[in-house]
Amino acid sequence: KYSFEGKELGKDTINDTMEKASDLALGLLEEENSPYGRMAGFLLFAQLFKRIEPFGGRKQGRPETITIEDAISNIFTLNRDELSKSNITYHLPDTCHRVTIDESELGLIFMNLIQNSIYWLNTIKPPRIIEVNIIDESDGLSIIFSDNGPGIKHEIEDRIFEPYFSTKPDGIGLGLAIIGELMADY
Repeated sequence: KYSFEGKELGKDTINDTMEKASDLALGLLEEENSPYGRMAGFLLFAQLFKRIEPFGGRKQGRPETITIEDAISNIFTLNRDELSKSNITYHLPDTCHRVTIDESELGLIFMNLIQNSIYWLNTIKPPRIIEVNIIDESDGLSIIFSDNGPGIKHEIEDRIFEPYFSTKPDGIGLGLAIIGELMADY
């Protein structure tokens, strides 16, 4: 039996998912103007395979001590051209917090959030704004990622991290499922 996040999957589901993931990753690798580029395509493909049994399940990356604001800024820099083309401004925190985290996992989380924001912000008229805040709490840090897009309808809030659930017409529903699993570790 195969499973993803505790849900049993049939062979047809796995084959369909792998085919969609392969198409997505290959598409990212071929898009020269994509902010993902080759590195992100390979990362996405590798992360997907790590999450589907029997390929080994999710394994923790290699956490390092980093300045989280710098890592977040780097991901926004990778997306700078697409954000600019879409007339999206962004505000990042000017704080400085040292944390121990797998920077590539943090990158995957923010890459997905930024790409989702770009998609949905392009459905509204300007101004288009993304804002990231970091709140220092007694038991750790909270990172608040928000935009002024159309938002998530209340009736689907509980479903957005489910595998294969998407509100995008051509979405495959794995982006938020994967980052939801990553965020659960932190």
